[in-house]
Amino acid sequence: MVNDQPPGQPKPPDMGEYYKQTSSADPLAGKSTEPTSQFDFMLKEPPKPKQGLSLPSGIAGKILVLGVALVVAVLLFVLFFGNKNTGSKQVIDLMAQSQEILRINQLENLQFQNSDTKNLSATTSVTLESQQADLAAYLKKVKVKVSSKELVLRFNKNTDTQLQTAAQNNNLDTAYLLYLKNALTSYQSSMKTVYDSTKSKTLRAALQSAFTSDATILKSSEFTQS
Repeated sequence: MVNDQPPGQPKPPDMGEYYKQTSSADPLAGKSTEPTSQFDFMLKEPPKPKQGLSLPSGIAGKILVLGVALVVAVLLFVLFFGNKNTGSKQVIDLMAQSQEILRINQLENLQFQNSDTKNLSATTSVTLESQQADLAAYLKKVKVKVSSKELVLRFNKNTDTQLQTAAQNNNLDTAYLLYLKNALTSYQSSMKTVYDSTKSKTLRAALQSAFTSDATILKSSEFTQS
């Protein structure tokens, strides 16, 4: 094929190659020629919802549920019965204190020289026995049993020894009155503690009555003369 281009002239561009190259300035450059459908959103996968807290399945899940239920049960038990048990122990301790005073009053070697001391001892016993019955009735109402061992928890053998020594020294009345005064005062202090800590109207009424009765005994002339 003869080249008709004059020598020295640049070769004209190939038009085929020219249209194969797309200029970056071409407004259609880089754009897809495929039509956009308005229903493309239907073809896209919807976003996955965020997963919340889920309990493990199988045996592990059952163990976890049982554990939580057990903790809740223990908390409820402590809430409803814990205070009652604590209050009941305090009431039993009151009964043990009065029981110890009753035991001392029933000692065979209490041979008082003064009839007033003897009468005071008898009055104290009757009063404390009535209080014991009231406290026992309260415990029965709340379905708490009292054992004989619990009633002797305040037993103090030293008191027997001190009174025996006082009797040998002809000083029994004075020693007994001192013991009774201290015992009733301590008993009253314990009653006040229980009274302040309980919400039971029945128990409060019993304690109020007992406190008043014991206060009357402590105002007896025998204590002021001793």
